[in-house]
Amino acid sequence: MKAIHSMFARTIASVLMSLFLFAAVSVAATQPLAEPFGLALDSKGNLYVANFQVGQVLVYNPSYQQLPAKTITNALRAPTGVAFDINNNLYVSDESYNTVNEYSPAHKLLQQLTSANGIGGPVAIAIDGVGDLFVNNSFQNVTLISLPLDNQLIQSVNASSLGVTTVSGIATRGAIWALGTDQGFEPSRLDIFFLVGNTENPVSGTTGSAVAFDGSGNIYCANLDGTVDYYNSTTKTSTLFKNVGFISRGMVVDNARGRVYIANFQGNEIQVYSTKGVLLTTIK
Repeated sequence: MKAIHSMFARTIASVLMSLFLFAAVSVAATQPLAEPFGLALDSKGNLYVANFQVGQVLVYNPSYQQLPAKTITNALRAPTGVAFDINNNLYVSDESYNTVNEYSPAHKLLQQLTSANGIGGPVAIAIDGVGDLFVNNSFQNVTLISLPLDNQLIQSVNASSLGVTTVSGIATRGAIWALGTDQGFEPSRLDIFFLVGNTENPVSGTTGSAVAFDGSGNIYCANLDGTVDYYNSTTKTSTLFKNVGFISRGMVVDNARGRVYIANFQGNEIQVYSTKGVLLTTIK
């Protein structure tokens, strides 16, 4: 009788364990890309994607495999921008909640920046080499917020002061930041700055819906006509990189692996190119 009870107990335990494992797998199921927006890379080369339509940040390893256990949903509804600071903390802007959230490397929510910190309809973010946060608010202005001590607004630059109607993609490298100015299909430009408001070499003829630096200070700029331009950091001249055929709101360069990730917002995919413009794969 004891043997029967023992076997029954083991059977029940096995069934319960199977149900637990099934539930765990279900919770950690992969999620489809749904209007991917901003992109960022952590120190291990994992790709973080603001999955705008469904309120998530998805994570992919360098082999392009999604890591479901790392998906972030806490305090998100419509994420737009993602960026890492020097401590590998992740910042995520949310256009619907009007916030920028800070998450630890373990993805614990540490703090929220709100309107009190100069946040309003954030659509793109970047963090420079000294830890300051740049926020593109509602395509109308870029605010600079000091991190991590006081989270106070330092300065704000309006689109009108740049001589354009809207601002779009933003990227940083050291003390330099680049801002794409987006005016539909009308003539526009890419502005390169040293600190806020100090314009260095505005480049006409491009719209800059997404902007990214590589490790050498060269700039990749996605345009509204589906092209991607490349700006050499030494000569400041533009050469055609690749006509990807879609509008992108997110782009990031993986210097260690020689890749350029470009988010296809309307196509629900991310295309991966070499730094020479060769299509390597597509993440769907």
